[in-house]
Amino acid sequence: MIIAGNRLRQMSAKAKTTRFTTRTLTDTKVPHKALMRYILHYTQPGDLVFDGFCGTGMTGVAAQLCGDAKEIEALGYRLKDDGTVLDEQNSTISMVGERHSILSDLSPIATFIARNYVDFFGLEDFEREALRVVGELEKSLSWLYESSSGEVLSAIWSDVFFVQIVATNSYSGKQR
Repeated sequence: MIIAGNRLRQMSAKAKTTRFTTRTLTDTKVPHKALMRYILHYTQPGDLVFDGFCGTGMTGVAAQLCGDAKEIEALGYRLKDDGTVLDEQNSTISMVGERHSILSDLSPIATFIARNYVDFFGLEDFEREALRVVGELEKSLSWLYESSSGEVLSAIWSDVFFVQIVATNSYSGKQR
């Protein structure tokens, strides 16, 4: 299933009925939690969500967060053990599961921002990579923390600078 934003249809309908102004091209900022409600209602896990005017990519963020049970419960929905999402009237509206997204925008910076918002990775992956990098740095830079007395745990560095101030008379250019 594909959900296409109706922004293009709205713009073309407005162009037919009124004179096109800059005001019609103004983007709307929508929080991901508002979009999650629509995505959960109209899609199932694994479906594809398309946003041709993605801006900063909140549609993509919302599509991914549909796989996070805590985020869904924060919307006020209840979850069954099998992943079924229930609304306030205990009616089944969806299933927990990430949706895939295709995000596009005419603005290169908007596409860049959107890509970085939706490029989630697991905390475990980050921790593993961070520890690997720190380990490599410790191996290559450990000599900086060694002395003849053993390992240097901390150090205080201080310098004293003496600056000679030479004042000149601004009128004559002579030193005082």
